[in-house]
Amino acid sequence: MTHPRARLLRITAFGLVTAMAACTGPGDTAGPGTTPSALPSAAYTGKWSNLDTPCPTLTPATKAELDITGSGTPSPADTSTFIGQNINCSWGEGEGAFAVSVRINLRDGQIPADEQTALDFQDQVNRSIAAGEVLHSIRDIGFQDRAYLTIHKDQATLQLWTLSSNASVTIHRTGPRLEKSAWDKALSDQKSTLEKVATEVLNQLG
Repeated sequence: MTHPRARLLRITAFGLVTAMAACTGPGDTAGPGTTPSALPSAAYTGKWSNLDTPCPTLTPATKAELDITGSGTPSPADTSTFIGQNINCSWGEGEGAFAVSVRINLRDGQIPADEQTALDFQDQVNRSIAAGEVLHSIRDIGFQDRAYLTIHKDQATLQLWTLSSNASVTIHRTGPRLEKSAWDKALSDQKSTLEKVATEVLNQLG
């Protein structure tokens, strides 16, 4: 796909993922919407248990399609406890950067883990749109339990937000800066690739 030439806004995917995670505080060790004293057990309702590597492992074919190499770089703020995981990994920066955010809820509070994850997922999407972090979105694209395709405020990063049971996965892919007229086509062109990556990540969650 050919994009209009424009000044490339260089951002780090690492920084983008950190900013996205900050919307609802998934790095808190007590997990979303709770405190350690509110955790009588580690029982949880949901399909997914954990990612047992610092970053998701992408197949050689997928990395070739994304034009990335090597392993992802995890965030130093990542957490993995008995109540959940918050993992943010990046490959490169600027044009061609790629990043994955994974959040897994492993505790039932007043609301079961999968239901709380759905609430947190929607809240994060809504906050990002309201705050202007997301400029354009295609909602409920029929992938997993719920998913959105969005354009980040840098006008260069395409995102797939995915909800699956008690986990959420967000994919970020940065290319050339896009004019508004090209947003829908860019998201349509990248939809299958981003969904493939999200599926590979989910299949590693156990």
